[in-house]
Amino acid sequence: MRLKKHKRNRKVVRFYSTRYGFREPFKVLCDGTFLHHLVLNKLGSPQEVLSSLLSARTILFTT
Repeated sequence: MRLKKHKRNRKVVRFYSTRYGFREPFKVLCDGTFLHHLVLNKLGSPQEVLSSLLSARTILFTT
């Protein structure tokens, strides 16, 4: 299951990179609710979670 998710995420990231010219480091806009749930569920630091999800470096911005 996890391999399918990672494969799908890589395909989506590659599509947006080629189609719209997105490139690393990806700039990700996060709201407080998203960050709160990461901390509440002890999933790790937001930087690490999003970097592993996108398989690329990320820069976080909050609202």
